[in-house]
Amino acid sequence: MPKITSTETEIDVKRLSKEKYSYRQIKNKLIEEDVGVSIATICRILKNIGNRRSAKNNKQPVPQYRTLPIKRTPANVQKVKRLANKKNPATRRDIQKQTSLSLYTIHKIIHKDLKLETKNQTRVHKLNAEHKKNRKTNCRKLYENYLAGQRSEYAVTLDEALVYLEDSNRERRICYVKQGERIPESWVMEKDESFRKGFMIVGIITGRGTVPLFRVPSQVKINAQYYVDYILKQLFTKHLPRLYQNEMHKVFFHHDKASSHTAYSTTEYLEELKSSIGISYLEKKDISKSSRP
Repeated sequence: MPKITSTETEIDVKRLSKEKYSYRQIKNKLIEEDVGVSIATICRILKNIGNRRSAKNNKQPVPQYRTLPIKRTPANVQKVKRLANKKNPATRRDIQKQTSLSLYTIHKIIHKDLKLETKNQTRVHKLNAEHKKNRKTNCRKLYENYLAGQRSEYAVTLDEALVYLEDSNRERRICYVKQGERIPESWVMEKDESFRKGFMIVGIITGRGTVPLFRVPSQVKINAQYYVDYILKQLFTKHLPRLYQNEMHKVFFHHDKASSHTAYSTTEYLEELKSSIGISYLEKKDISKSSRP
């Protein structure tokens, strides 16, 4: 909707025009009075362009301004609030279906009227009562026995993660065509049947800093043998001695309950390290269920 020019401004424009001011001079004169008017508006005022101005000039009934119906009413705001302001909010499309409001109006109600912000909920593991009890007990033991005070400096923990590669130069799924035109038949996006390329890495954090990432070769599955030979042995013979030097006997090692971590051969190797250099580690029974503590 165009900006409405006040009656006082139109009177000032006509007065200055009678005083032989040019369009540019009228504009500059009004700017000095803190009134912003474009040259096009000045032209329309002086030539009586516009339904209301033409009607006034011809002494006809002046048409009223058309106003859009107000949709952001208290009742509609409450409807949107009921659907949006809860743990599992409805999508804007669902809100639109239930309220018959436009997506733009729904957006305004959510962010302007209700003053709500869009946030991502934290994703957590689904735990039953037994898991929660197990976590509470084991986390307390972990803190009291290994992390309290300055002992966290000697804590070492690791975990695996998959890293996927995305092709940033791939063809886009969207395209632009003129309204009413169809997409040309040759404009298709060829889909690759292959899965996303990715690889596994092992990350390690210690109380004295991080250790370089271990990249697991493609087509290799981390079983107990690989875990011991290529991860733990590299960690305890190469990387940790650089960080802890003559204090390896104070190191506490932690990992989650993955099958390769709790296998017999893995436990056997950790027991060897415990006997030879004096490290300590979290035993299987003390690792929290479903995930790391």
